[in-house]
Amino acid sequence: MDTDDDQKMAMLRKAFQMFDTTKSGYIDVLKISTILNTMGQLFDDSELQALIDENDPESTGKINFDGFCNIASHFLEEEDAEAMQQELKEAFRLYDREGNGYITTSTLKEILAALDDKLSNADLDGIIAEIDTDGSGTVDFDEVAFNDETYIKYIVPSGYSPQKSQKQSKLELLDFANKDNEHYETLKKHILAGTIKNGLTFNIYDDNMREATIALFRLLQYSEKEQINTIKEWAFENINHDIIDYAGRLVSLYRTDVIKEQEPPYVSKPNYFINSEVIYKALKLKINNGKFDSQTASVQQFYRTDDVITINANYSGWNLLNEDCNDKLDYFREDIGLNSYYYGVHLQYPFWMNNDELTGIDPKYAEQYYYIHKQLMARYNLEKQHPDYKNSQFESKCYDDYIPYLVHDNGLNFAVRSTIKKENSEEYARLKSVDIAIRECIARGFIYMVLFKVGKEAI
Repeated sequence: MDTDDDQKMAMLRKAFQMFDTTKSGYIDVLKISTILNTMGQLFDDSELQALIDENDPESTGKINFDGFCNIASHFLEEEDAEAMQQELKEAFRLYDREGNGYITTSTLKEILAALDDKLSNADLDGIIAEIDTDGSGTVDFDEVAFNDETYIKYIVPSGYSPQKSQKQSKLELLDFANKDNEHYETLKKHILAGTIKNGLTFNIYDDNMREATIALFRLLQYSEKEQINTIKEWAFENINHDIIDYAGRLVSLYRTDVIKEQEPPYVSKPNYFINSEVIYKALKLKINNGKFDSQTASVQQFYRTDDVITINANYSGWNLLNEDCNDKLDYFREDIGLNSYYYGVHLQYPFWMNNDELTGIDPKYAEQYYYIHKQLMARYNLEKQHPDYKNSQFESKCYDDYIPYLVHDNGLNFAVRSTIKKENSEEYARLKSVDIAIRECIARGFIYMVLFKVGKEAI
């Protein structure tokens, strides 16, 4: 029977081989953190870098198996083999939701990619090839031998092990923020008040959500690069995940040293871009393992091409349209690409960021923001020139309510927006009077726009 040291050495060798996709006997030093992460091993970034420097004194960026063992063994923790085996089985079954006894290699590839975004397609394909030796396209419990710790650890999320979780010290806000820091005070206040709990619907226009989001963004913006992952780890344990997503996207725009590829918003939040009935159909198909009868498919408008199921989608209110009032421009207003672009505009020019900061980033930001909207309106008006629009019976007296078929993460529908004019409401009258006053001031020259400045002179 192999000793613990022999098992550990075999585990490290197979881990090394999976990332040595060219079989050169060397791996990129950047892959070491990836391997440790996927094996669920805790490590300190600075300590890891010091060990890399020690084992790669000439800074070649490559390391052989012996050097890798010297580094990895420093972080490996002893653990009861039987307990580990049971934990690994349970972790594997997390991804085998249908109880088939296997997962597909495509699922495994997605898991590995999610665990570490530094893995290239070649790296992922190499790992899959090592595991799926029979080329079946699936990974089952027999292929991934549970008495061999290596393979299964590649599908165990970092920090999954309950035993390891007990050894971790819980991160505190004070670990990276001083008590006198205003952003510390803001986050602490909202956490205690329960206004930024995970599960609440995120809305940047909500005062509490916005304050907390800005505070987290500032912490990430001004922290040392080495602290960013620590701050994110703390945030995932303590605050709303959509706040983290928003702040993270902002940081990737305003800090060049932490830029990482971000999922498009329609991927991370499809329910904000695709009608709920489409998502429901997809969920039902998933539950039924992609099985459906032809009648249902014909009525609900989905079909299979090879291994891909396509679900036809429509625009909001498609079954409630009054043809006499339909302006036939839903395809433009609800375009996924256009709305994703506009989301990016909001991130690039946050409404809550002050003028001085935005000007420091882009001296012509106001001009850019203005012309972006001019372009959008120009395109909208251009779409109105289409014969379908001109031939429609749309008249100004038609007031269709906007009834979105989108849902929040908690399953509740988006709010309906009424287009009925409330001529007699006090609020409408107040806003109308303010609008008239502003227009009058502009007409008389009391208010004017400075497009840009040359020296101290306004042009």
